[in-house]
Amino acid sequence: MKKLKKNLDAIIIVQARATSGRFPNKVMQRIKNKTLLEILIHRLKQSKECKKIVIAIPNNSKQKKLYNHLKKLNVSVFQGDESNVLDRYYKASLENRSDFIVRVTGDCPLMDAKIIDRLLKIAKEKDYDYVSNVYPPSFPNGLDVSVIRSETLYDAWKNSKSKFDKEHVVPFIQKSRRFKKFNLTHNVDLSSERWTVDEPEDFQVIKEIISHFRNLDFDWKSILKLKSTNPKIFYHNRHITRDEGSNKQISVDRKSWRKVNNSPPGRILIFGSSGFLGKKIVKSFKKKNYKVFTDLNYKKRLRKDSNHNFILKILNKVKPNIVVNLIALTDVDKCEKNKEIAKKSNILFPLNLAKAIKKTLQNIYVIHMSTDQVYNGKGGHLEKFINPINYYGTSKFEGEKYFKDLPSLILRTNFIGKSDKNQKKTLSDWILYNLRNKNKINTFKNIYFSPLHTSTLIKIIDKLMIRKIEGVYNLGSKNKISKAKFASLLGSILNCDLDLLNEIKYNNKYLVARRPLDMSLNINNFEKNTRIKLPYVLDEIEKLAKEYK
Repeated sequence: MKKLKKNLDAIIIVQARATSGRFPNKVMQRIKNKTLLEILIHRLKQSKECKKIVIAIPNNSKQKKLYNHLKKLNVSVFQGDESNVLDRYYKASLENRSDFIVRVTGDCPLMDAKIIDRLLKIAKEKDYDYVSNVYPPSFPNGLDVSVIRSETLYDAWKNSKSKFDKEHVVPFIQKSRRFKKFNLTHNVDLSSERWTVDEPEDFQVIKEIISHFRNLDFDWKSILKLKSTNPKIFYHNRHITRDEGSNKQISVDRKSWRKVNNSPPGRILIFGSSGFLGKKIVKSFKKKNYKVFTDLNYKKRLRKDSNHNFILKILNKVKPNIVVNLIALTDVDKCEKNKEIAKKSNILFPLNLAKAIKKTLQNIYVIHMSTDQVYNGKGGHLEKFINPINYYGTSKFEGEKYFKDLPSLILRTNFIGKSDKNQKKTLSDWILYNLRNKNKINTFKNIYFSPLHTSTLIKIIDKLMIRKIEGVYNLGSKNKISKAKFASLLGSILNCDLDLLNEIKYNNKYLVARRPLDMSLNINNFEKNTRIKLPYVLDEIEKLAKEYK
């Protein structure tokens, strides 16, 4: 191995300002009576590879309070151009000569000096011009570091032309082929973790993290351990996507977003958008001005060829922050008769979607809709006890597995609602069509479920999506009801002739596929972890009845 070049030195230059558009004066916010900048400087001083820390701030009157604060901290300050941050960095480096410049931003108070030292050692040892952990990112957002050789910084300063490159310092270097570069990748993608401060919600997370520890010398892996034991601390800012400030792909008016829904979910791609639930979700999300993309343009091709390379092309084109997967063959008897068709929708599509997501360099959060038919036996099913008795339930459970090592939410649910024209008829459509046309029908008095109305389900999906809740959850009403009682209550509310309902016990001779007799769900885990209270089944039936009045 090449020997470490110990004669090469480095300085850290931190860009900071008091006039952030999204969260003004954020670097002066206090935790434990110290400003965020003060906390950052304390943590940067733990570096064994850097000889000096320089805070580079804009040269204008609005920074006076910040400047005076830094002088009291006895730290080197450079004042330069506010918008051309590249120029500020380069000129700060001229006043503080070194072989390498470490770029850190002032909104990352949890920066770990060990990461900086590791990147510097790589740069020196392997003679790189640029070393980072952000291109692409795999460390938590808030641990972003760029190590730049001084000659490389000069080259970027001299040749960068665009406003974007000058504002964000490193894009010219990242895009150019003239430099020798290396990106440090963590063995687990943690880029969805958000430990930076761009918004007031971010500050709340940082405040709770720092308040948890006795001193400021904890390392970044201790924060991960904290999340595993106390995840609620990290919920405040989960709706904010990485680098929204500089990501040109997402043009969001943040004030408008907050007015509509408090927080922007980002770009949402919905697979299965033409189905019963898909159409309703698209309509609801578009009403809220969400940036929604559908699979309608790819529907025919996906039916023929849903391999991961084609899905990857869709993902790379749309660049979604969130993918909602509703593609499934849900006809239980058809699944039993046509297992290959069911396998394609319920198993192979999830497999290929997950494979494609892993191949992208994007941080994508997945919501995958599953079913209560993965259960059998005594009702009030817990998530961990799986026992499907038909191919529909088996195939849906198999499809869930592919998303479990991604940032994902899997919802096992059952929903009720009125279908649109030209759509497959729902259970309630079938019941009311027959009752209103004076047709006698059989209803099963020994099959139980705990459904939600589609409007309730969509509102909950919206909340979970904003907070990016992860895991496998049952999602249903608080109590169960038999299919026969369901038909009777719905018909009663709508003044139908209930004598047309013939309540019978289900047995295998009536249908192709076996049915679990009790699909009712235990929703305690969901309510506890999300703090969302679920409704009683009667409330959902009343919502359903209103659709038919």
